[in-house]
Amino acid sequence: MSKTKLGDNVRFVNENMQGVVTSIHGNTAGVTIEDDFEIPVLLSEIVKIESEPPVKPNQPQVTEKPKFVKVHSGYHLAFERTSDDGLTLWFHNSETDYASINLFLNNMFIKHHFVEQEQSIELGKFKLSEFNQWPEFGFIITGIKDNFEAPVLVHKKLKFQAKVFHAGFKQCYFLGKQAYSFRIDDEVQSKQLALLKQKDFSEHASAPQLKPEYLLEQWINSGEIDLHIDKLKQNYTWLKASEILEHQLKCLDQAVQAAVVKHKKQLIVIHGVGNQYLKNKVRQYCKENRNVIESCLDADALLYGGGASIIQFN
Repeated sequence: MSKTKLGDNVRFVNENMQGVVTSIHGNTAGVTIEDDFEIPVLLSEIVKIESEPPVKPNQPQVTEKPKFVKVHSGYHLAFERTSDDGLTLWFHNSETDYASINLFLNNMFIKHHFVEQEQSIELGKFKLSEFNQWPEFGFIITGIKDNFEAPVLVHKKLKFQAKVFHAGFKQCYFLGKQAYSFRIDDEVQSKQLALLKQKDFSEHASAPQLKPEYLLEQWINSGEIDLHIDKLKQNYTWLKASEILEHQLKCLDQAVQAAVVKHKKQLIVIHGVGNQYLKNKVRQYCKENRNVIESCLDADALLYGGGASIIQFN
């Protein structure tokens, strides 16, 4: 077996998951899975996914159009650290077949780019030491799809705050390294939140999009949500690990949105102890939603045994 190296595609021996090796420390590797979360795992518990064998010289080569599998979505920005003070701003398109992007700084037009799907372009260079003097960033994006669907239109203005900016330092999937990363087509989420504020969450109200087989009212009335899958879903034994995680985070998002609508000050999230994987995902979710979440700290250890976090809302 070949030695595991940075950048290797690997699969987990004891779990139906795979990813890319993004760090190695002794006998432990950090494997970044498709949702950009790095999981620490022993080298003995991962196996490299070998590439396809080369075509024999006497075998005719046939060029086929590669099959594209969409993993990520959205339009993203990333400030790459190029030195102690230098940052390079990148734009990446993971949403539509093509994207036309116009950049404005303090409402002044700077440049225009045309970006294909899963491509990145450089927008400019900035200095971290001049953060307080950074301009307001403006973006007008027109996303075009090959199937002639209506274009996706995004208008976004960003005036970065230090707390939010530095909270965005994480593994950037399209740069393959840690960077200050942000998704900028979040208007849909804002519109959904505005619609939620108009909804009635009383006992007799019907909100099927937020109430599957579990009861949203229980989370709000008790002030806590238990993310153990057996508390969220009756039939779950057939689910893959990634599907379980997706369902847990979906329920967390619904509980947070409902708590915001009901003007709750806090929400207890029970995630268990385990290997802290789910806890880290909860913390990552909170960092990505600083617009409504003020903090996420460990809940009372005497009450929850170290297996819960308390979310405080703005």
